[in-house]
Amino acid sequence: FGKNEYKNVAYINCDKIASMKTIFSDFDTNRLIRAFSAITEEVIVPGETLIILDEIQESLLGLTALKYFCEDAREYHIIVAGSLLGIKMHSGTGFPVGKVDEIKMHSMSFMEFLLASGNEILVKQTEEHRWNELSLLSGKFIELLRQYYYVGGMPEVVSTYFETNNLMEVRKIQNRILDD
Repeated sequence: FGKNEYKNVAYINCDKIASMKTIFSDFDTNRLIRAFSAITEEVIVPGETLIILDEIQESLLGLTALKYFCEDAREYHIIVAGSLLGIKMHSGTGFPVGKVDEIKMHSMSFMEFLLASGNEILVKQTEEHRWNELSLLSGKFIELLRQYYYVGGMPEVVSTYFETNNLMEVRKIQNRILDD
């Protein structure tokens, strides 16, 4: 999304950068933007740079800072994410009520995988319960299901698989995701 919609992306993994645990000592948005820029080595330009703060739950006051960006620095576009965000979200910090749009994301379902593979007709026939027609295609379904089991449902991995058909590339991306 960031690569397609913005000129550049400033990505910070708050879990891997020790200074991110204490960076939100105040909510001076100008200072924070300078710090984000220094950490990522990206020039952060309002409206042109997407700032991604991953594993934000590792930064005690990180979510609270979003309120100040919303009030004082709306020109900066920020996405935050965290694998344990739902668990730690309200513990000991002020939550910026009304300032956060929360989206729960999941991996792609098998039907979404079929759509990504260009098999819209199979999806439509499944949704319309055309079992007689589909039973003739059981071999195709089994092969696609095997691919889904191997590739998984992470959008970047699925996209790479169907663009390159290279299982080694798929494994590299899966390993990178697991290491993050």
